[in-house]
Amino acid sequence: MDSLSAESQFNRAMHELYARIVRETDYNPTIFFRMIDEHGGLEAAHRLLKPDADFFSYGFEHLCRMRRDDLTMESLILSLDYSDQLFTPKELATAEERLKAARQLYPPSPGPRTRS
Repeated sequence: MDSLSAESQFNRAMHELYARIVRETDYNPTIFFRMIDEHGGLEAAHRLLKPDADFFSYGFEHLCRMRRDDLTMESLILSLDYSDQLFTPKELATAEERLKAARQLYPPSPGPRTRS
């Protein structure tokens, strides 16, 4: 890890994720952007992973319906080699459970990903 803290790196990664969603799809997740802008990426992620949060948020389900679960916050979190420094085992398990359930409901399309 470079000189940036894990939290700073994650906050930057969340903003980059938002930019990728807008750039690679026809979807603009305004509520997600507002959350990371107002609370920071880490706090937004903690809020979205809370036990009383919707299991599938609107944005998460929308991305999965488009077969772009690779652009979900959950996928981002699970791809980081430092996620255990920022998230509890329960939060990581929640992210895994959501992705597993979404992939059963919305199986990935075969072949290369294309803009929908």
